[in-house]
Amino acid sequence: MEGVDCYGLVKLILEQEHGVKGMINYGPGLSHKDDADIIKSTFEEAVASKHWKKIDYDEMRSPPPGTVLWIGFLGEYHVGIVVGEWTMMHIMDGMGTVIEDFRGKRWEHRILGFYEWKPD
Repeated sequence: MEGVDCYGLVKLILEQEHGVKGMINYGPGLSHKDDADIIKSTFEEAVASKHWKKIDYDEMRSPPPGTVLWIGFLGEYHVGIVVGEWTMMHIMDGMGTVIEDFRGKRWEHRILGFYEWKPD
């Protein structure tokens, strides 16, 4: 998917597929490598609002589609969105849009939290 970053992809899916309205729009696409501080502060500002609720992750049950994953690694920050059982969709520099299992070794120690949108 061209023209969006990881947060933009999550925002787009939540708006189009889950009817979410009112998410912060910070402007142009950002790089999880080059713009980590902006991504971190944008997401922290977003989840501090009354609309986001951190949910407990039960390793026996997959979070429902539309759940946002907050990911941190090597001083960089990233978001993805649950799109199916144990799978997330995300965009990373040089990879494009990817759907993959978030339980694998690549992600298991990098997930900082799961969040769901709570409308007014």
